[in-house]
Amino acid sequence: MLCTSVRRKTTGSRLIVCGLVAAVLLTACESEDPSNPPEGSSDVGSPSGIERPEVTKITVGDSPYEVLVSGGSVWVANSGDGTVSRIDAESFEVIGSVRVGATPVALAAYGDSILVVDREDSSLYQIDAASGEVVARIKGLGAAPVYAAVSGHRAWVANSGDDTVSVVDLRKQKVAGKPIRVGNTPVAVAVVEGNVWIANAGGRSLTRIDASTGEVIGQAVRLESSPVSLTPAGGTLWVAEYEGGVVSRLDPVAGNALGPPVEVGANPTGMTSGGGFVWVNSLLEEAVFRIDPSSGEAVGDPLPTIEKPYGVAVGEGSLWVVGNQDDAVLRVALAAVELDNLTP
Repeated sequence: MLCTSVRRKTTGSRLIVCGLVAAVLLTACESEDPSNPPEGSSDVGSPSGIERPEVTKITVGDSPYEVLVSGGSVWVANSGDGTVSRIDAESFEVIGSVRVGATPVALAAYGDSILVVDREDSSLYQIDAASGEVVARIKGLGAAPVYAAVSGHRAWVANSGDDTVSVVDLRKQKVAGKPIRVGNTPVAVAVVEGNVWIANAGGRSLTRIDASTGEVIGQAVRLESSPVSLTPAGGTLWVAEYEGGVVSRLDPVAGNALGPPVEVGANPTGMTSGGGFVWVNSLLEEAVFRIDPSSGEAVGDPLPTIEKPYGVAVGEGSLWVVGNQDDAVLRVALAAVELDNLTP
């Protein structure tokens, strides 16, 4: 997503897109429900107050933005307080908090570590997953980095502030070479079939980079509206378009559309794949839409989730949705997500 400030509303082309992201970082607020447990503990129940063991609301840090499932833990980047929360994927309890810079907005897994993109200080932090400690800080990214994807021992980082992509050598723990010039306001990255795809939200386009050479390939792929999230699934590339409220399936090499776009509600933000589906958050409808990657069609009814859903991830048998306004993560057991409709 694009951004000029982390804490403001935006309705135009200036979004802040982090793999799923949407363009409105609001001041988080506490729930008025007196039954809420203290910060850091898990709240089993639903947004409507109906208790269900397959749905858990977990309080994390200030203004959570992105979520990642890796190594039996769920990691949450809290953009408002410069921390990453660690949740145990079995107990659903917060078991640690790691301080990383000022404004962490994106996460990626690399071996036994977690990479964290900090927009404010233009750095990539590396957390050892076993100890939960920061083991490296890689400086020298471009302006306002907002997303990273890993390919081999390289991290590709989208710098929304200067229209570039930085390539980080993760073995040497430093930025490699000069930044790669892409389109206007790059906000998301996906690696698929040897290609690194960049979503240029401001330019309403996609840029393709050869993962082996770092060279831009061909002309940009033009879109109808701003791409804010990318994810590979079923050997294809899926693109969420913010203003259009659709997700498109593209050939990962040529970039051409494979079938008609899928409507996914107003202002899609985070998107991921797992559990047999592509999952897409709708910011305004506060729900998750599911798409069958084989047929390219939406499946069942939207799943109501949490206020201001941004990041989304699938892993450890559950769907995890970040609620930016609630300072929380909603966990829904995949086994409970039926094809008709489930209200958590």
